[in-house]
Parts: sequence; C-alpha cells; structure tokens
Amino acid sequence: MPRTGLCFEDIFKPLIILSQILGMAPYAIKNDKIIISKIRLIPSIILITINVALTVIYFKNLNETFDIDFAKAGTIKFLSMFRDLGGTTLMVVNTAFCYYQSSRMLAELEKISHVDKELTELGLGDNIKKANASIKRSLQILLIIVHLVFITLGEIASALVRQHGTLLYLLVNLYPRLMIGGMNITVYIVSMLIEERFKSINFLFTQKMIESNQLRKYPTEFDFSENIRHLVSLHKILVKISKEINSVFSFQLLLCITMNFILLIGDLYTSMYIIFFGLFTKHCRLVFDMVKHCIGYIFDLFYVAKRSSDLCEEANRTKVLLLGIKIDVEKEDERNSVIASALKLMQNKLEITACKLFNIDNALLFSICGAASSYLFIMLQLDIGSNQNPTEAPMGANNTTLII
Repeated sequence: MPRTGLCFEDIFKPLIILSQILGMAPYAIKNDKIIISKIRLIPSIILITINVALTVIYFKNLNETFDIDFAKAGTIKFLSMFRDLGGTTLMVVNTAFCYYQSSRMLAELEKISHVDKELTELGLGDNIKKANASIKRSLQILLIIVHLVFITLGEIASALVRQHGTLLYLLVNLYPRLMIGGMNITVYIVSMLIEERFKSINFLFTQKMIESNQLRKYPTEFDFSENIRHLVSLHKILVKISKEINSVFSFQLLLCITMNFILLIGDLYTSMYIIFFGLFTKHCRLVFDMVKHCIGYIFDLFYVAKRSSDLCEEANRTKVLLLGIKIDVEKEDERNSVIASALKLMQNKLEITACKLFNIDNALLFSICGAASSYLFIMLQLDIGSNQNPTEAPMGANNTTLII
C-alpha cells in the first residue's frame, strides 16, 4: 500500500502478508506508484506452474479413485473436476488481477483517504478511527473463519476422507482456495471501508434532521446550503469509487458466484440422494464432506450478498435522510438546495452487479434458494421415478461401493 496519504496499510497488513506468502502480491511501491516486481513475480509463476502441473497429474489419476458401480459416481466425479477446474480458473483470474488491476484498486483507496480528510475536517475524525479499528478486527475474524476454518482445516478434512491420493488432493485444492478466499476477503473489507464512509455522511444528515425537528426556524447556520452540497459531493465521490471497484472485481465475483451455485446444487443433490436411497451408512463420510463444502458455499454467497446489500442500502439511504430535514417555509434558498441535492442523489443510485448481469444483493439469495429448491426437487423426483420403474433392477441389487 502507498504510504503517502493512505492510512489503510495497517488495516490490510494481515492480508498483505498472506498475499505475499501465496504469491498474490508480485508488485512493489516505488515513488508512490505501483510497479510489477520481477523478483516477486518469479515465486508467483513458480507456485502457479506447480499447482497447474499437480492438477494435471491429479486428473490423470482421478479414475483410480472412483468406483463406477456407484449410481452417482459420475456426478461426484464431475463435481470434483468442476471444483478443481473452477479453483484453478479463479486462481489465474486472481493472479491477473494482481498484475493488472491492483493499481486501479489502490488508486480508489487513495480517493477514499481524500474523502477521510474531508470528513475529518467536518469533525468526524474519531468516527473514522473507530470504523477503521472495527474493520481491522473484522478482517482478522474473517481470516480465521475463511482461511483457517473453512479452507485450511476444511480441505485437510476433505483430503482425509479420501483413501487414495490424499496428499495430492490437498496440494491441488488448498492453494487455489486460499487465493480465492483472499480475493473474497479483499472485496468484503473494501466494501466495509466505503460503507463506513457513507455511514459518516448519513450521521451528519441525521443530526441535521433531528435538529430541524427541534428548531422552528431551521436552518440557523449561514452556510447550510454549502454544507449540504459538500456532503452530497462527497457522497457522489464515494458512489463513483464503489462503481469503479465493482468493475474491478466484477468478473471475479461472477465466476465465484456461478461456481459456488453449481457446486452447492451438485453437493446437496448427491447428499440427499445418498440419504433418501438408504446409502448413508456406507457413505456417511462422503455426505459429511459434501455438507461441509455446502456450508462454505452458503457462507460465501450469503456474505458477499450481505456486504453488497448493506453498502447499497447505506448509500441509497442518504436521500431519505436529506428529505427528512424540515426547512422553514421562509428559507426558500435552503429548501431549494435540499430538493436539488435530493434529486442528484436519486439519479445516482448505487447498485453492485456481476458484470451487469444481475445485482448482488439480498434478492440474489432468495433467487438462489428458489432455483436450488426447484432443481433439487426435479432431480430427486426423476431419481425416485427411475427407481420405481419395475423394468429396472432394484437399488439393493447393485454394488454401491464408492472409493475416494
């Protein structure tokens, strides 16, 4: 992180250290500008090349770990391949982001630091410091939950479930998952930073709204209209920053959401199939492993939707607070200033999207739940109908052993 004027280096320090270990930070700061470091680029290329080579070896030996007699072995094999290929794809995308998009993100963070200076001059310096401290704690908690629990311990547990290729599976899956988790946490923390700045602006508008309800001749200050325009200008800058950062991470978010949705459907379907058709006793470890994966997918989908929804809600709430300010009927200039500013905010609505294909908000979670329920119901109905067909052999007649 650049040191001049940018106060976020301490917040992002744990994530920066982890990124350097994983080879996700092959850049250096020179003369306050980000440049690609050839020295740091070498470990990144080596780690990615090794992971790709291990993935190829893993796929060549994949057939040896599955028994084709199990009815859903093909589905499980597809999910395993899709998970590995999806992780490798996102790993490459994240690496490309580090090379080509980091400068854009750092430039937007620099703009946030300029907004902080403006807010500090308005008397919100303590609010900003408390918000930064809270965000730093949130980052540390997310690193423990995501990187330590869901990814590291989760992938170790998944590797131990397998009877063959345990170490190879762990090496293939752990590194890409750590990189994906790092990207997700970066999105979460940056959205928190911007959301807290919107909260600071809304705090000032809330104070003015409360004061206007207490005074009969409001506003009393001479520079009321100028202050309103200044706050609206800062709000506009933050919305622009949010949209720019959204464009930086948009493709990665699209891939991540799509991959999590497909894997969530597949793992839930396979787990329910095993349970409904009396195979749980033989494959309980497989079910527990898939349920563990599903918890991780649900967390990723829920948290990215929550962060985006909270950010947009806080940004779009400003116009409501502004219109809640009661202006005395005799103060026409101030009233016109409030109306004009509110119209500007209405025309500058913030929405976080995935490549502008769909909005990332709470409504997305309901859509995912509805689609997942429909798919699972249809697929299970087809399986039930197929197993009730008298022309087919009973389920118990088949060898339902699955070796992983």
